[in-house]
Amino acid sequence: MRFSPNTPWRFLLAAVVLVPVVVGVVPLAGRPWTLNVFVQAKLIVLYLTVGLSLGSLALVIGQERAVYLGRALVPLGVFVVAAAISTATAVGPRLALFGDIEQGVGFVVWALCALVALLATQMVRDSARLRQLTTFVIGSAVAVALVGLLQQLFYLDLLGIYTGQALEWVVQRGYGTIGNADTYAAFLVVPILLSLHRLRGAETPRDRAAWGAAFLLMSWTFVIAQTRAPLIGLSVGVAAYAIGELRAARKASKGKQPKTSPRTSLRVLVAFAVVAVILGVVAVSVSGTALDTGSRFSPKSIVALGGRLPLWDSAVKIAKSHPFFGVGPDSFRLGWYPVREVSDLASGTGLIITDPHNVLLLVGATMGVVGLVATLYLLGTAFVAGIRTLSKDQRARGSDYGAWLYATLALAVTLLASMLASALLFMLPLAIGVLIAPSLGKRDLPRG
Repeated sequence: MRFSPNTPWRFLLAAVVLVPVVVGVVPLAGRPWTLNVFVQAKLIVLYLTVGLSLGSLALVIGQERAVYLGRALVPLGVFVVAAAISTATAVGPRLALFGDIEQGVGFVVWALCALVALLATQMVRDSARLRQLTTFVIGSAVAVALVGLLQQLFYLDLLGIYTGQALEWVVQRGYGTIGNADTYAAFLVVPILLSLHRLRGAETPRDRAAWGAAFLLMSWTFVIAQTRAPLIGLSVGVAAYAIGELRAARKASKGKQPKTSPRTSLRVLVAFAVVAVILGVVAVSVSGTALDTGSRFSPKSIVALGGRLPLWDSAVKIAKSHPFFGVGPDSFRLGWYPVREVSDLASGTGLIITDPHNVLLLVGATMGVVGLVATLYLLGTAFVAGIRTLSKDQRARGSDYGAWLYATLALAVTLLASMLASALLFMLPLAIGVLIAPSLGKRDLPRG
């Protein structure tokens, strides 16, 4: 009896849909709201789907006696080893291993997300699979965005999480099923750019309407969320995508590469984006959060990086105190207690800080210089692999692959000033796996 080779792929797609969408049981009345309502449920789904996908993939590999390998997988292994050493030498090994309930990015989760990247390298092997994955990513994000938009426009807290526990503007900026406005908008960065690419490549009015609606919906709620780092990250990604498209069009006009089928013009794409911005501005003005927008995007706030400078300074101090392997994954707060200052508390930084809102500083403080170098090595390898594939492989240029490259760039820039949430930690390795996959070669295993 042969095991279906599509089974591990279906489990991975289930993770793509369920990890962003699932939210845990609402806390009992009288208990304070915490982020673990979002974190724990998503991690349970991640454990189950990735475990089932990995287990079934092992059975498929055993049947077909073939696996995809290459030097591009080395950085992935280096990162896992660096994280493991950091965990073993952590200030609190148990916390570093399993993670804090408020954020849930301990070693187990980092390793699990590394497996997500590995699964993507083994299963996203052709344009059809890549197209299916892209469709599922956009579809799940549309569901999340719809929940967020209902919160923003109608103060409709479907999940009952914030009701009676937070200020009205918290819900009106939206959190979807992700956690808060900042992580919500950061999550939308990748699917917005992917939907933009699908709209760009739409050949029929039906496709143009479908992908245009998805892009408009996500962009509309993205604008209302009023988040600076995701806005900058998405702008960088869109700019890179536009440059890539213009270069491809110029080469096609000169006959240096085959002309593609009729596509949605850049003017139409700009028109969709303008409509989304206008709708967002109107919604913000009507809801009354425009005053908050003014303060968030004021020159003073921008110079202060939205209050992130004290957090970044603390992260540097922690890294200096634990330079080689850090304080341990998801143990930022254990390193922050000794270095925090009274001025930080007076400025409203908070009593418990679990993340400096910069993924590189987070890794540097929690996994030390070894973990930081491993992270940069992994990201650099993924981007180099993506650029090489896009420049050499005509099939990659005609698929969703280029959009994944630019979307990964957008997410990486976003995470330089955003908090790392479970949904984002899942999305980044998934994108890295997609970029690395074409650089791997098929290797036959010896038959026993």
